[in-house]
Amino acid sequence: MSDKAFLARREEQWSSAQALFKHLGQLQRLQFGLISEASGQRHTTLLGPLREGQLRQPSAAEYWEYWVDFSQRSLLYWDALRQRGDNTLAYERAGYPLLLKFPYEILIDGRELSRPVNYS
Repeated sequence: MSDKAFLARREEQWSSAQALFKHLGQLQRLQFGLISEASGQRHTTLLGPLREGQLRQPSAAEYWEYWVDFSQRSLLYWDALRQRGDNTLAYERAGYPLLLKFPYEILIDGRELSRPVNYS
């Protein structure tokens, strides 16, 4: 390959690299503009009621109502867990085994295979 051909090829590669970077820069600016526009629309939609004064601070009575509701739901949740535990203990005392505890035998141990696996 002659020097002129070599230099021409290098110049062609350089110009294509420059064109690539130019196009990538244009795409980056376009993408940034689209993201900025979408972000602005989202902020306008979400923060509009706050700017217009449509959102207000809850009153003390509303806080108290929320606290009462939260307390009642918490008590019901813990009571349901207590009842479930009591039922499980009564089931075991009656001589019945736990449903997910049963006798089994290992047919193939995955750890002893030519390509060991994590399960049997």
